[in-house]
Amino acid sequence: MSDLNYKIISMNPHQFSDSFSTFGFRCPKPFLNLDIFHMSAPTFPPHPHSGFSAITYLFPTSKGQFQNRDSHGDKSVIESGGLHWTQAASGMLHEEIPILSGTDCYGLQMFIKLPQIHELEDGKAFHLSPSEIALHTETGLNLKILTGEYQNKKSNLTEIHPAVDFYDITLEKQAKLQLPTKRARINLLVCLEGEIQILDETKCKAHEILIVQDSETTLEIVGSSETNQFLFLSADALKEDYTWGGPFCLSSVERLNDAQIRFQQGKMGNLTRSF
Repeated sequence: MSDLNYKIISMNPHQFSDSFSTFGFRCPKPFLNLDIFHMSAPTFPPHPHSGFSAITYLFPTSKGQFQNRDSHGDKSVIESGGLHWTQAASGMLHEEIPILSGTDCYGLQMFIKLPQIHELEDGKAFHLSPSEIALHTETGLNLKILTGEYQNKKSNLTEIHPAVDFYDITLEKQAKLQLPTKRARINLLVCLEGEIQILDETKCKAHEILIVQDSETTLEIVGSSETNQFLFLSADALKEDYTWGGPFCLSSVERLNDAQIRFQQGKMGNLTRSF
C-alpha cells in the first residue's frame, strides 16, 4: 500500500419523492456524477444529453426492470443485472422508466465525460443483458466485468469512450482480491453492502467511496462482513476543462451554445413522453 494517495467520501442521501431516492456523489473527471438509486414510478420524461455518456446499471437484486427509449430509435429493456450505456456525444434524447409502477428498481446511474475528440460524434446506445456480461469467479469472489477487462477476460462492450474498467464485485467474509491502480487513472471503489478493508486497516462501508488517484500500487481488499458488494471504476484522468449547461456538458462555451441551439431546432431527434 505504499505510494497510495486516497480519500474516503460518504455519499449524500436525497429523497426526491416517495418513489425516487438516491445516494449521490460528484466525482473527479472523467466521472461527473454517480448515483445509487431506488425508483418505483416513472420520474424523468424524455430529456436530452450531449458531451457525455449516461450509464444505467440495474443491480442483480433489483426487483424491477427499466424500459429505455431514445431519439435514435433504441428501445431496450434493462433487466436486473443489465447495463445500458447511452453515449450521447453530439446529442440525443432518452427516457428510462420502471416497467411496472410500484416495483422497486435498484441500480446505478452515472455520467462519464467524453473526451473532446469524441464529444461531437454521433450518439450511440449500447446494451448488455445479464447473460452477456463476462464473469470471473474464485473461492469467495464473484466479479462481473461490465466494461474493460480483468485477468484476460474482456467485456463485450468495446466501443465506448473513454475506456473504463467497471466491475461489480461480491466478496465473502475474509475473501481477498487484488486490484492494480495506475498513476494516470482515477480509481473509485463504491461500497454498496457490507464493509471492505484495505490491508493498511482502512475500511470502506456501505454508501462510501474510496477514491484513489496519482497512485501506482496494488489495492489488497478483504471482505469484512458476511456479504460485501462494491463497484470498481477506473479510467484515465481527464485533463480537459468542460462547461455545464442544463443537461449538456461540453468542452467549450461555443460547443455548449451550439448544442442548446441544435436541441431547440430538433436536431437531436424527437421522443414522445410515455407517461
